[in-house]
Amino acid sequence: MSDDNKEIVVIGHHNPDTDAITAALVYADFLRRMNLNAKAYRLGDLNNETKFVLKTIGIEEPEMLPDNMPEGTQVALVDHNESQQSMKNLKKMNVTHVVDHHKLGDLTTSEPVYLRFEPVGCTGTILTKLFHEHNLDIDQTTAFLLISGILSDTLHFRSPTTTDDDRKIVEYLYPLTKIDNLESYVKKLFEAKSDLTGFSTKKILLLGYKTFHFNDEH
Repeated sequence: MSDDNKEIVVIGHHNPDTDAITAALVYADFLRRMNLNAKAYRLGDLNNETKFVLKTIGIEEPEMLPDNMPEGTQVALVDHNESQQSMKNLKKMNVTHVVDHHKLGDLTTSEPVYLRFEPVGCTGTILTKLFHEHNLDIDQTTAFLLISGILSDTLHFRSPTTTDDDRKIVEYLYPLTKIDNLESYVKKLFEAKSDLTGFSTKKILLLGYKTFHFNDEH
């Protein structure tokens, strides 16, 4: 359970993709609108696609989360729930919220926690539903972040994980983003996704990389 006055650290996974970053930014905003003290951070350098998204809408990238966070720090996880994919010493932190669209991992908590899992193509789809369920308006910036994460994670609906919910949410968000032409924006988004300028061979290999735990093996 969360302490309303203590900051909730909102993070996506290591080697963050666009969904991890946009979801952290949007969910931190959602929690603040729920009168909680929340701030988005990142667990790695941004890829060029995510940089393109944030630059286009005029948002600064989240701060890098320091390695020396004190034990008991309140943490909200988005787009992941495996400790190997998350911050250092996660098991010593106070995880208060998890919003994800992946399989349930190894996460355990000592106190009750808010969990929201759905088998959809993107965390942004779930977050859009949360805004609706709480009767919260979605402004242009939020809509832009959400639609970018969904289009990226579902590969513009070509990913096998895409659901009808993802398609319906994009259809709903599109007018709110004030994007002139969605197809043109998707083309620019994917051009940025494929731009590996400035990345070392190691970083290229680690783009979107996640660690999973299977039968006590990595």
